[in-house]
Amino acid sequence: MNWKLFNSVLTKRPSLIIANKADVTEVAKKNLPILESKVKEIEKQLDQQFIVVPISAKYRKNIHKVTSLLRSTVEDFKKNESAVTA
Repeated sequence: MNWKLFNSVLTKRPSLIIANKADVTEVAKKNLPILESKVKEIEKQLDQQFIVVPISAKYRKNIHKVTSLLRSTVEDFKKNESAVTA
């Protein structure tokens, strides 16, 4: 994929990858490492890190973790953005 086609401002912002359906055990166990491998390739291309969090909305697995990560990511981004513009 040609990542240069994406808005460079957006690709430099902090990102989380939420992998839903972690409750589908056999499929999730097989696919999560594949997803993480592809994410590593993208990280190298973009020189950016992503956090991959498997969740199960059905069983509420890692929902609290995701909301906490989202909150802290947004707060950190706002702090860094205001420090740059100040």
